[in-house]
Amino acid sequence: MGHLEKSIFFNALNKHAPLRTKRIRASKSPWITLQLKKRVHCKDVLKVRAIRSGNACDWMIFKKFRNAVNSEIEQAKEKFFKNALRENEGNSRMTWRIINELNTSRKIHSSSAKEIKLDNFRLLLMIIFLTLD
Repeated sequence: MGHLEKSIFFNALNKHAPLRTKRIRASKSPWITLQLKKRVHCKDVLKVRAIRSGNACDWMIFKKFRNAVNSEIEQAKEKFFKNALRENEGNSRMTWRIINELNTSRKIHSSSAKEIKLDNFRLLLMIIFLTLD
């Protein structure tokens, strides 16, 4: 196949079947239950309704529901990690594995500190996020 033929072929291929990029999550979130997934779906439906209608009331309903769902997800995540740390209390290898799970994202945009309290033990986690662009 000559240069001109390749060029024509690849131009037609890119026009009719362009490459698509897709984001893939690094790991699953075990704290996300079926009930939370349903609530996230409901939140997405409310967002679409608010965008389509442009109604201020629809936006207010969406925002309140979004905030409630985000709060539930954060509470579930906190509960999951507290339980995991409590179950592996004497095992330093597993404890560090759990701590490192808190920072699994590759593309990160800010710094934050999280504090987890277990009984009389306080663990302050400083998660430093670097942008890898």
